[in-house]
Amino acid sequence: MRSSTLGNIEFMDRDDDLDFPILGLIALEAKGHKLTPRAIANTWLHYMPYGLVYTAEDCAYRNFVQGIFPPDSASHRNPFREWIGLRSELTFWLRGTSLA
Repeated sequence: MRSSTLGNIEFMDRDDDLDFPILGLIALEAKGHKLTPRAIANTWLHYMPYGLVYTAEDCAYRNFVQGIFPPDSASHRNPFREWIGLRSELTFWLRGTSLA
């Protein structure tokens, strides 16, 4: 098993806190000023494997797979909908769409 430790960096470990800003940039580059919540959902589905999302985002992703898209996907059967992770990502998306 490969590892990265202090003084022995072989690769950058995946960080789920970086996934969403990167996905946001991909969606923004693809859609520009026509970026919509549905386009963001489609970007998640296309680029991120299901098993790599957690808590609120996991529930939203599951909803996308089941055909439930924004805005309903954020709250439908999502007990984590009030958690800070989803709120911080929402802030990123809202700011991004206002700039697009």
